[in-house]
Amino acid sequence: MKKLKYILVFLFVSAFAKAQQLQSYIQEAEANNPEIQAFELRYNIAEEKVNEANWIPNTEVSAGYFVSEPETRVGAQRARIGVKQMLPWFGTITARENYATAMADAEYVDITIAKRKLA
Repeated sequence: MKKLKYILVFLFVSAFAKAQQLQSYIQEAEANNPEIQAFELRYNIAEEKVNEANWIPNTEVSAGYFVSEPETRVGAQRARIGVKQMLPWFGTITARENYATAMADAEYVDITIAKRKLA
């Protein structure tokens, strides 16, 4: 009879006990794992490089004043002004963006692999 009481008490306590699930342990380990944090940082950097792929160099403006006026075919020059804008070849920006996206996807795969190894 005593054993039956112990079994009933154990079943009663275990039915109402709140045990922590394995999934919450895995989530906590993923959040605090330095290897996964490093992979996530590299992934964030790769995502920023996707945004940088659409970048066109800034316009350059130059001006100069000649102290002694040089003689050229068209006459004496007193000052020089210039404006320069570099434009990429057709398809270059799209290719850079596709490359950066592929690199970001590869970093994401590394994160997924590390999380699966941890789990």
